[in-house]
Amino acid sequence: MVALGNTTAGQWMNENHIQVYGWVDPGGNLSTNTVRGGNAPAAYSYNPNTVQLDQAVIYFERLPDTVQKDHVDWGFRIAPILRRELSLHHGFRIVEQPASEPERE
Repeated sequence: MVALGNTTAGQWMNENHIQVYGWVDPGGNLSTNTVRGGNAPAAYSYNPNTVQLDQAVIYFERLPDTVQKDHVDWGFRIAPILRRELSLHHGFRIVEQPASEPERE
């Protein structure tokens, strides 16, 4: 909220007791393996030598004022979440793009 505080939108949100906050969570993997999908199923980040976005979360919320007694107050929380690793836990992507097997001599 500090970044928006001096803007028109930030002042409006402050007057209406609305907060915006969140986080970004990247993940990475360093490996001696170079095959796409080569870390599966031993590591959740199954593509070696990559940096990937794991989560991006942003909350929009207004907490009701429960102390006052002169009117009915209201609140809300909207939390869109992007989570990349959920698709990996289901296992279907590993099956769609199986790791290539090493050539045998």
